[in-house]
Amino acid sequence: MAGRSRGRAFAMRCAAAVIVTAVAAGCTASAGTGPSRNPASRSPGPARDLTDAEQVVVERAEGLLTRACMAARGFDYWVGPVASVDERRSAVYVLEDIAWAKRHGFGGRLARAAERAGNPNFAYVNAFSRKDRVRYTRALEGMPSDTVRVELPRGGTVEGPARGCRAEAQGELYGDYETWFRVSTITENLAPLFLPDLMKDKRFVRALTSWSSCMREEGHDYRSPEQLRLELARSTQGMGDGPAHAAEVELATAEAACAGDDASGLAATARALEREYRTKRLQPYADTIATHQRLRLAALTRAESITGATS
Repeated sequence: MAGRSRGRAFAMRCAAAVIVTAVAAGCTASAGTGPSRNPASRSPGPARDLTDAEQVVVERAEGLLTRACMAARGFDYWVGPVASVDERRSAVYVLEDIAWAKRHGFGGRLARAAERAGNPNFAYVNAFSRKDRVRYTRALEGMPSDTVRVELPRGGTVEGPARGCRAEAQGELYGDYETWFRVSTITENLAPLFLPDLMKDKRFVRALTSWSSCMREEGHDYRSPEQLRLELARSTQGMGDGPAHAAEVELATAEAACAGDDASGLAATARALEREYRTKRLQPYADTIATHQRLRLAALTRAESITGATS
């Protein structure tokens, strides 16, 4: 379809989700805190995760490659706005950066501004006849029957297009599209192997209880950060930007203050437990994870050449 949106409400969707989503959905938060933050993101060595700034460069390059491919097939294509580093910073289980929370809340204003910017690909395709829309979709996504399939660690499968400009762009960036699709799909779906047990761990439960008690003392009765976000989304629906942002900032600032080591220690506990559980439970996938990291680093080098930018 018309240039699949890169997720205009990326930051709020990831932050509003349950703890599993921050890892399983591929949200990154190297500048933030919580189970979605991988402490290896800035570590030296041949394999590491990309920082948010580096991921922005890679996504921009993928858009440019897709645009060139679509132009060669006779179609216009606009590189969709890529989520900024600030937008990605809220994609964590719990905030702990008080200064950031005071400026951005949970990133809702950033997400709303991105939504308003829109994506010209949608209007472009919607103006097509049905026949041309099919041609466009096949140019971008390939034939519906031409797919690549990956089995997930906990069962089930994920399918993706094996051809089309989006696949070609990723193939050019990552070197081998089918390998990239396989390792990225598996890596982004490893969370269910350890997060359910992490969330039942007495250390996590104790920190979460302390966080909830701290929030009550601040006048906010929430059992967990995910409950806070879900109720915030409901309570601010239909509000103007100013009041919605003010409500968001108040709760985000309280959440961050209560997540710090001097309060509940929830943020640090969640990070430490994720490292521990990933080490224990994901050893059978160590090669897949390392391949995923190496392909992303190789893509970053190519992306910097394509965009003329450095992270």
